[in-house]
Amino acid sequence: MSLTPKQQLLKQVNELNIEHPRYKEFHDMLDSLRPDRSLGEYDYTPQHLFILGESGVGKSRMVKEYAKANPQYTHVDQECTEIDIKPVVYTELPDPFTILEFYQTIVRALGAPQFAGVRVGDVKRQAFTLLEELRVEMLILDETNYIMGSRFVKKTEAMEAIKHVSNQGNVSVVLVGTPDTRELTKMHFQYFRRFPTVELHRFNTCDDMFCKLLTTIEEQIAPPEPIGLGNLRTGLPQAFHAMSGGLLGALTPILQTTYRKMLQSYDLDDLGDAEKFIGMLEVAQRTILGDNEAAFMKMLEKSEGNNSPDDDDA
Repeated sequence: MSLTPKQQLLKQVNELNIEHPRYKEFHDMLDSLRPDRSLGEYDYTPQHLFILGESGVGKSRMVKEYAKANPQYTHVDQECTEIDIKPVVYTELPDPFTILEFYQTIVRALGAPQFAGVRVGDVKRQAFTLLEELRVEMLILDETNYIMGSRFVKKTEAMEAIKHVSNQGNVSVVLVGTPDTRELTKMHFQYFRRFPTVELHRFNTCDDMFCKLLTTIEEQIAPPEPIGLGNLRTGLPQAFHAMSGGLLGALTPILQTTYRKMLQSYDLDDLGDAEKFIGMLEVAQRTILGDNEAAFMKMLEKSEGNNSPDDDDA
């Protein structure tokens, strides 16, 4: 179907994919945890990581994109045997977290069928067999905060199960969670040593990096009349930062809603009209945040204030 210029632009807005400037740095970090296959087979000890970040900062999208960039493929060996290989596996931990569901989650992520009435030991063996058969190098476990809220499993039991997977599966395990889940690594030195923490931060200020991000977004949308999303003189970077709190999870829907409403109400040439754009930006803010902008910022500041004073030492 042939799209009109307005429909094509709307499609680009709907497909908007905002990437944090530090994504490349984090992807390189994840690459370094995996074996170098150009060296052939060699004795390799998996390394692990714990990625922390506030809700909405973009950490889940970052690891999902990494998994997507390293998809399953078919390898043909010297005997012409086809072998399916899944180097990087992404999955969310179950909620509520139980040991049985933990292993079943891994099995599902590996694409295997599920069976009713199975015991923990059976699912565990199935998970380890699949990890070996598919030659998994990295297992990314998102939403570790579900461990914190579990009423069925102690935190130490959950961490022991994860450690067991990393040992027996011989895979790099990457945990992903909010800053309060850092507590999991502080329960025992072996967890602290095994899972060094790195943090993906929001944009705390409307700085040059935030402005460059907005400029990149406008280039991705490619309107016929650029308005200067990243130009401080337009006042737009300051407005977007204030509305989103520097979180990509809030910035993306605000931007998309603004452009959608502009395209619904005006012609393409009007996209460069600052007065109309700011008017629609205010409408988008109410649509996304309702009357809760002040509450949104208060909750954000409160969540960041939950980090203990010695977190930087971790």
